[in-house]
Amino acid sequence: MKNILAILFLFVSLTSFGQKYGHLDINKASEDLSELIVIQEQLQSKAAELESRLTRMYELYQNKIEGFQTNVSTMSADEQKIGAEEIQNLEVRINEAQQNSQIELQELEMQLMKPIFDKVRKAIDDVSIENGYTLIFDTSSGAVLYAGGDDVISLVKEKLAVQ
Repeated sequence: MKNILAILFLFVSLTSFGQKYGHLDINKASEDLSELIVIQEQLQSKAAELESRLTRMYELYQNKIEGFQTNVSTMSADEQKIGAEEIQNLEVRINEAQQNSQIELQELEMQLMKPIFDKVRKAIDDVSIENGYTLIFDTSSGAVLYAGGDDVISLVKEKLAVQ
């Protein structure tokens, strides 16, 4: 058993010999990019537009309910049934609009952020190649339990400023 552990230790030691590791918080590396401000403004504008659309739908819904409640006593059974169905259909449309708005906003964010992610990824790749790093870990997710090696955030930020 001791021989197996010794061989395993030797193997791990030899395979990691000469490897250079780095780490960074990718969010901090990209937080100073001016493009992020523009993207934030675009996302806020789109969110306000979608919220305005949902508000109008909700106001129509409220008016429909108020009108129905006001006139329900003078309506025939068929009119009551039609009015209730119209209100239910509006509820469904509002729920669908909310879901679609969230999806639309998420897709826009992904579309707008892709060039930023690509730019940061290229800077990390360049720093890795230029400085001989085998692996660079992203510590922002909390998945890295030990951030040994070099903190390369300043090198990546430097690369991002140059691009």
